[in-house]
Amino acid sequence: MPDRLYYAMTNILNTILNTRELSIFSTAIKITSLDQILDSRCDYTVFAPNNIAFAQLSKVNLDILTKDTVLLTEILNMHIVFGEFGYQDLLKMCAKDEQDIMLTSIDSSQIYINLSDGIRVGNSTVLSTDASSSNGIIHLIDQVMIPKQQHSLA
Repeated sequence: MPDRLYYAMTNILNTILNTRELSIFSTAIKITSLDQILDSRCDYTVFAPNNIAFAQLSKVNLDILTKDTVLLTEILNMHIVFGEFGYQDLLKMCAKDEQDIMLTSIDSSQIYINLSDGIRVGNSTVLSTDASSSNGIIHLIDQVMIPKQQHSLA
C-alpha cells in the first residue's frame, strides 16, 4: 500500500495549493481555471501528478502545455473524478471486478485503475493515498496522464 498523506481538513484546492510537491500541478490548475471547480462544494477524487511527473516531460512539451491552455485543461481534466474514492473504496470496487475498474473523469474520459500490484492509474503509479479534504480526496501519482490522441507529449 502506498504512503498516506495527512493534512488538516481544508478543501481540495487549498490542499493542492499548499502541497510543495504539487506546485507545478497547482500552477496548472490555476492557469486552466480548474481551481474554481476544485474550490466548489462538490466531492472529487484527484489523481495529482507530483513535480517529478511533470519534470519527466520534455522541456518542449512543458512549453507546449504552458502555451496551449485548451490542451492543458484536457490533460488536467483526466486527473479529476466526481465523487470521493479513497484507497479502501478502490479496493472494494476492484474486489468485485477482479482488480480492474474504470472511473470517469470530469470530462468523461475513462480512467483505468488496477490494484493487482499497488495502485496503477493508467500508466502511473499511486505514490501516496487518501489526502482527505472537506470536498474530496487526493492521490499522488508519478506520471502525467496524457490523452491517447496526445501521446507524443508523453
